Amino acid sequence: MESRRDISLRKVRRKWQADGLRQTLLASLETISRKLFWRTIYSELSNRGHIQTVHREELGQRARQCYSLQLESMEVDPSFEEPFVAELEAGYIFSETGLGVTEDGHYIVETANTPGSETNVMACLSRQAYGSDPSVVSKLLRRNLRSLQTQAKSIEMAVPLIARHPNYYHWLIETVPKIRYVQQFESATNNEATFLVPADRPPWVKETLEALGVPNSKVEWAIAPIYYAQPLLVPSFPRCSVADYQWLQKQVLDQNEINKDGSNVYISRSNAISRQVVNEDEVMDLLSQYGFERYHLEHRSLEENATLFNEADIVVGAHGAGLTDIVFCTDTSVVELFGSRVKHPYRQIAAELGLEYRELHCEPVSTDIYVDTTELEPIIMELVN
Repeated sequence: MESRRDISLRKVRRKWQADGLRQTLLASLETISRKLFWRTIYSELSNRGHIQTVHREELGQRARQCYSLQLESMEVDPSFEEPFVAELEAGYIFSETGLGVTEDGHYIVETANTPGSETNVMACLSRQAYGSDPSVVSKLLRRNLRSLQTQAKSIEMAVPLIARHPNYYHWLIETVPKIRYVQQFESATNNEATFLVPADRPPWVKETLEALGVPNSKVEWAIAPIYYAQPLLVPSFPRCSVADYQWLQKQVLDQNEINKDGSNVYISRSNAISRQVVNEDEVMDLLSQYGFERYHLEHRSLEENATLFNEADIVVGAHGAGLTDIVFCTDTSVVELFGSRVKHPYRQIAAELGLEYRELHCEPVSTDIYVDTTELEPIIMELVN
């Protein structure tokens, strides 16, 4: 649910302090243009045939081979719901968003979103237009594919491992499971894939690859704005799946050393651009009475956070990427705090893992949150007891 409170001067000021003036201006222009203009432009270009998309069924028809994880076999048409990897003769990859494009200039929906929606294709084009080299979008929209191929950097047997938004949630939940799909494809076909990964991402990207045993020799650190892959591997877009989360737990954690005597966890967003808890000290005064400790997850390693969440009995935090690590939880209760922005990916993750989940809707303070501790305490008391 979007509202005018999702954009505020305090949010812009924090963005400026964190990322500098240039990045703040670009991000602000991209957000404004996407919300006001890009949807209309995208619809008009689609109606005129200048933007054409490839959905899951057509992807299966175009693929020279397709591997189904569920059936453990090669399939021509990946119309099923379970994970798959489709191998196309060739195609392009946007290094900013991971959006895939067929050799004849059609946008591959599976690289941007779950089946049935083209919304994120439009968002990927918008972000790329304000990225390192907007000319690639211009060439695609004008269908100048010959010039585009000349500009693109060539790479063999490549799969985009690029989150459509460069934050931790989109990386770990919507991107990393593709490694599992591709690894099974490699085993079935005796092929060796190269993962195309952005070079400018935070340390947790490399930490994740190391934890999952992906050698650096299988990674191409993307520095060019667009790549031409021959062939192009397209894994299915990960959906909320307990199989993916259990795979992550097994790869990252030592399951023989689970200790449920860890502290209860409060996730602080005091360094975040938005959704800070404005009365956080008051909240911590309450939570500390129930064995909670405050953590800034951005200062810790992937393994440290995975272990912290795995050992916690209760996790409390405002809606945001910090809650992503509940994928490492077992027998944990999760309390999510909402302000003006309400989305439920973490409720879905909790449900898949069988975690007890509660939500508390708090008073928005611009893009931040004020938590009524008299409403929070009964929830905590019930979970503790």
